[in-house]
Amino acid sequence: SGDEHAERVMKALRGVAGRAPAPGDRVIRLRFLTSPTELRGEDAVSEVALVENELVDQDGSLRAQATDRTDAIPAGLVLRAVGYRGAAVPGYPFDDRAGRIPNVDGRIIGDDGTVLAGRYVAGWIKRGPQGVIGTNKADAGGTVGAIIDDLATGRLLSPAHPTQDDAATLVAARAPGAVSWADWQQIDQRERERGEADGRPRSKFATLDEMLAVLGR
Repeated sequence: SGDEHAERVMKALRGVAGRAPAPGDRVIRLRFLTSPTELRGEDAVSEVALVENELVDQDGSLRAQATDRTDAIPAGLVLRAVGYRGAAVPGYPFDDRAGRIPNVDGRIIGDDGTVLAGRYVAGWIKRGPQGVIGTNKADAGGTVGAIIDDLATGRLLSPAHPTQDDAATLVAARAPGAVSWADWQQIDQRERERGEADGRPRSKFATLDEMLAVLGR
């Protein structure tokens, strides 16, 4: 559940906060309720301007709101790690304020409040542009659980008893270039082989074209 996930996160953070760094250790500083507002520098980034936020109640949900308190930190490298805001999909409801498709446990909810059978969402389009890889994994697991439950109770669309061949035929018709599980295993093996030379678990491909080249596409 969300509460259990939050408790695991807090436990991990308490463990990190309780350790004193030894001489020579690298240190990570977490700045909560702080947002970057500007990257500064001449030929390269040298400083990041920040604004401090405060939590405010908006329609029953806590949201971060900028204050007039600002700060700046020196920086030589900036990594962007933020979710993408969802976009409306024709034929489906969309919550423009939250940037997501309305749903309950991953099941899409229509404008009249009823569940749209066989329609599901996961990730940022399910909960809005927030969270990290671990959040996405748990989020996807919840949606898959809903699909399995609907399958077991006969709430999915036709055919009533779909087979793997039915699914493969549908995917091939709608997305002829789709990557199958067997295809992914080939890509996975090649990445592992690439990494062995450098003593790494794997060396990941950086582009879709590189991955598809492994499959001869």
